[in-house]
Amino acid sequence: MRVLSPQEAAAWCEAHHVALGLRNLPDRSGADLMFEIPVDPQKRVHLVNQAMEAFRHESLFLVWFDDWSVWPSGQRMHVFDRFRMSYGEKRPLIDSPGHLFDGTEIEDGTSFVTIAALPLLNSDWMSGRVGFSAKLGAGVSGRRVF
Repeated sequence: MRVLSPQEAAAWCEAHHVALGLRNLPDRSGADLMFEIPVDPQKRVHLVNQAMEAFRHESLFLVWFDDWSVWPSGQRMHVFDRFRMSYGEKRPLIDSPGHLFDGTEIEDGTSFVTIAALPLLNSDWMSGRVGFSAKLGAGVSGRRVF
């Protein structure tokens, strides 16, 4: 896994033809699949496992976190920070929100998305061909082919 700054993550998206929109984040308009984010944490984990299967045969995929303080009372960022530290990352999430995984790291990528899904951190997961977003603003997630 390689951890990326916002600028590096945006450059990766541009190089892989992932459109960027507002705030230089992945463009989520035009999602072709919408579904409710499950209230039950076990169902969230199951949903992440299913969604991440789309990346199993990708040579590279990016997990990009943003807007993690949407629900501060329901988040425990210390857990997420310590998890990132176990991978050697010491920079604050605001300085290093992109996590680039290669095809052999599907379990690591799935773990990162799972850790984010439990407290409902906003995130995007993408390769050059497929992408998912987990966003709380509208209470739905979307999938689209980029």
